[in-house]
Amino acid sequence: TTNTSGQATFSALADGIYNYEVSYQGANSSPLADNTEYWGSGRVTITGSAQSVIFTRTQPYISAEATFSPFTLTSGQSSPGSFSVKNTQANAVDAYVSVWVDQDKVSAWDYTQDLTAKTINSGSSAAFPFTVTPTNPGTYFCYAFVYTKVNGSYIITDQYT
Repeated sequence: TTNTSGQATFSALADGIYNYEVSYQGANSSPLADNTEYWGSGRVTITGSAQSVIFTRTQPYISAEATFSPFTLTSGQSSPGSFSVKNTQANAVDAYVSVWVDQDKVSAWDYTQDLTAKTINSGSSAAFPFTVTPTNPGTYFCYAFVYTKVNGSYIITDQYT
């Protein structure tokens, strides 16, 4: 865990090389029970009494405000949306977006779709478009999760609520 400034402190570590992973616990309003975001990992060498490491998030994330936002739809009205996912890693990664759209923000969800995975080159972004056509009129809310392939498995690396 971290303090209010986002700093984690570890004490009484022996000199040596340590690996670390950084994750973030997502919003409580998420439709997923486990919505922990994996942000990346690193390695630090400890020598002496104090060592500071600045971590920079490395995993893909939603880089622009979604084009689909809460609004009122009529029955049968198609509503397109899109998420842009940015890859800041030095290598290409495979990622996809899982979209959840709902009226009342409780299970069962009105619309869910895993969008087709794409390879996102280093320093690039990829668009993940989708279309929702509700069967009932009303106000709809959108959630989205970025899943990135890490060590052969897809895990959450960002979310939009």
